[in-house]
Amino acid sequence: MSATTYRRVVYRSRARDGAGNRDLAGILTQSRSNNGIDGLSGLLWTDGTHYVQLLEGPPESVATTLRRILADPRHEQIRFLSDAIVDVRAFGDWTMANLPGDRETVPAERMRIALDGAPPDVQALFVSLAAA
Repeated sequence: MSATTYRRVVYRSRARDGAGNRDLAGILTQSRSNNGIDGLSGLLWTDGTHYVQLLEGPPESVATTLRRILADPRHEQIRFLSDAIVDVRAFGDWTMANLPGDRETVPAERMRIALDGAPPDVQALFVSLAAA
């Protein structure tokens, strides 16, 4: 067992004014920059109306990032789906992977590859979002 532990949080939020796809590039750019500095990894999914994001990394860094997200005007109705301490990251060194919700943009194969190696509960969550 690893001596290092990570905090893994999954949340769902509503994109303010339904602008999820329009705001996605800015969110990804900001996330990748901040997450690289803060030692975070994760996955972001959007269908244009909602976001679901998994963040994982040092507990203090996750807490700081969540405070930023809670204050971000692009998100509203934030609901936490899970919050756990884990020994292994689901997404390794990815600063922020992205899976847009458009099925034509993200075929099942891309989803499978992105989730390869992720814990079964994480895989099930994102696969259920894509199927909805």
